Amino acid sequence: MKYPLKVRQKVSFITMDMPGAYMPLARKLFPNAKIVLD
Repeated sequence: MKYPLKVRQKVSFITMDMPGAYMPLARKLFPNAKIVLD
């Protein structure tokens, strides 16, 4: 991973398409981020 966990924990929001195929990966990589469906 290019960015360490300490940096990724600072991400507040992630946007993604409704099907959410990447949702499990996004939750794992950015544990503190809220996921917003587009």
